[in-house]
Amino acid sequence: MISFYFCKKFHAMKKTFTKKLAAYTGAAGAFIALGSASEAKAQAVYTDVNPDEVLYPVSFDIYDIDFNNDAISEFSIETFYIFSSYSYTTYSGSIFYNTFSYYSAGITKADNNFGILGTSWEASALANGDIVNNSGDFLTNSTFWNLGYNNWGNFPGAGDKYIGVHFTIGTDVHYGWILVNMVFGSYSITVKGFAYESQPEVGIMAGDIVGVYMNLTGVSNLQPTSADVEYWPSKTGTAYYVVQLATDPEPDKDQMKAGTGAIGATVANFGNAITTENIASAFAVSGLTDGIQYTLYSVIESNTILSNVKSIDFTTTVTDVDELFSGVFSAFPSPADDFINVQMPLEGEIKIMDLNGKVIFSTQHAAGTHNIDVSALTSGMYFIHFTDIQGNNQMVKFVKK
Repeated sequence: MISFYFCKKFHAMKKTFTKKLAAYTGAAGAFIALGSASEAKAQAVYTDVNPDEVLYPVSFDIYDIDFNNDAISEFSIETFYIFSSYSYTTYSGSIFYNTFSYYSAGITKADNNFGILGTSWEASALANGDIVNNSGDFLTNSTFWNLGYNNWGNFPGAGDKYIGVHFTIGTDVHYGWILVNMVFGSYSITVKGFAYESQPEVGIMAGDIVGVYMNLTGVSNLQPTSADVEYWPSKTGTAYYVVQLATDPEPDKDQMKAGTGAIGATVANFGNAITTENIASAFAVSGLTDGIQYTLYSVIESNTILSNVKSIDFTTTVTDVDELFSGVFSAFPSPADDFINVQMPLEGEIKIMDLNGKVIFSTQHAAGTHNIDVSALTSGMYFIHFTDIQGNNQMVKFVKK
């Protein structure tokens, strides 16, 4: 007769950590801006597990991973210990006894549609900088994947390694990583941190807490047929841009890289530029038509990761030299969406005021045409007051959509 005695796997302890940190970076740009529209924010959302959380198999510890801090865990790191004994009787009547045990750590997911990078039933141990995106082999056919079984597996003794995952927020797919360290011989596993890319369908590099994205920070040097569109890249790579009429549909990423623009769109200019991480630069856009409202769309590609599309509107100046330099201050368009152009015949001060005369924003600027970011303003009517260096005052009204 053979009899088996197994201990039950159970969860004796559940550990959760919900402190969420957002990594922010700043960029400098020579342009006029209001409110927060020009701020550069990281797209990767990072959670620092501090102090590190150590899980032990004998305690049957669980650590929940809640990437977006919505109180719903997407994944869990689990440890458990199983001991078994058995006996059997031979035909001669002898009874033999034996035991075995194993220690294990693994990762589970909360939804069958979520995925973990790996092969067969084992999660892959990623190095810093490895890519987690839609080109990876994600395991989705089970709810538990091994990180270490006794001293076997990809993680025991490997040092700091990353687990690559994908999950959904609503209907959007997001990619992320979890940093762990599994000690060889002791079977414990330490959870150190995790991050995900907040841009849907955009990959992330293991260990990256910033993300791959482009900030379009302003428009300067507006001319009848040209403009400089300033940008700030989060990574070193290649930036692509397309300029279309503002009324045309938005191009997708592939149309951006090809320079074709959206189907049926009028493409006024397109190109690309090599970017350097955290270094502000500008696209010199030419071949435009005077007095036309355009939209510049841009993406950045770094280490095969392509960001989502960003855009900024601007309107070229008029070619009527008499109007431009006759001493008349003007602002257009009205109604305005996010930006308004001001033409200053002389150096002076610009003030934006509400209907009660309260000054909301002021700046000193040289003569010429400048682009003001008004995206932070609420909808309604406003005054732009201009005082030139000779003391002359002019005021115009505009409507913010």
